[in-house]
Amino acid sequence: MDCDSCLEDYDQAERVPKIVPCGHTVCLRCLRQSARRQCPTCCRRRVESPSRPTGNFGSATSTGAGSPLAAASPPAESTFNFASPPTTSASCPPRCPHCARSVWEMDVEVVSMYGPMARQRDKAALLAEAPGVTRVAGLFCDKDPVWSLQLLQRVAPTLERLSVGNPSEAHLRVVHAMPRLRRLAVFGVAAALDAEAPALPPGHDGLHWLGVWDMPLAMTQSLLRVHGGSLEELELLVGTADDDKWPYSCRDLHSLLERGGLRALRRLVLWRCRCSHELAACTEQLAEVRRVLPRVEVLCGKCDHVHLEWV
Repeated sequence: MDCDSCLEDYDQAERVPKIVPCGHTVCLRCLRQSARRQCPTCCRRRVESPSRPTGNFGSATSTGAGSPLAAASPPAESTFNFASPPTTSASCPPRCPHCARSVWEMDVEVVSMYGPMARQRDKAALLAEAPGVTRVAGLFCDKDPVWSLQLLQRVAPTLERLSVGNPSEAHLRVVHAMPRLRRLAVFGVAAALDAEAPALPPGHDGLHWLGVWDMPLAMTQSLLRVHGGSLEELELLVGTADDDKWPYSCRDLHSLLERGGLRALRRLVLWRCRCSHELAACTEQLAEVRRVLPRVEVLCGKCDHVHLEWV
């Protein structure tokens, strides 16, 4: 037999076969090299440490098509990632933090880049696993708008962290109403959607972290006002003064931020990708922003070599 991941023959040294929780069998060496703590074959997130994987040589070689582990295994071409819940022990007390489904996450960037007729099994599996998820990363909404909207609706009650790209008005409405959402990165909002965000619904305490890339001006302004009382960190794609084509150039960023009512803000990062960025104009812009936000750490992502933070 050979490893599902590296295709090398199993042995009793570095390539001892191990069964991971998703049901795939891979060698010990591949598990130890998996930096993201996920099955090297299907990318399903693992709970165990790579140094102590599940299974042994006997159980690995005896796992067949009729095995419950094999039946639970996702297709080999699958690329969706989500955590598997820890096994509940009968001896655990109620509300044991190690047995509760507390931190589930999905990285859907690859799957969401396909249209409605592609990757249907993966998309159906993600929808089935969505209830209870607290983090969704890399959701592109424009390739399959119906599926992406369904995913947002299913994770809405529990979602705390989200990065979403190219959303429609329907997608944004669902995101805006998520009661537990605290970290949001949004990019690629069409200019036609340059509308003001409504007030927060009852039970929503506001975002703590917001990243905005390529969003129309009016929507950006209203989003800052809506979350001004809770927002602690803001990352904004914006250029220095040039031709006033938002967001790639901006002459009055300090006025925009001053009107935002950012009472809780403590850190602001200005990203310059594809934007106007002259050193003298950047220095002036940062000084103007610091004048209206004196208690905030204000950084230029390019000049200050800031590490890009994501949700």
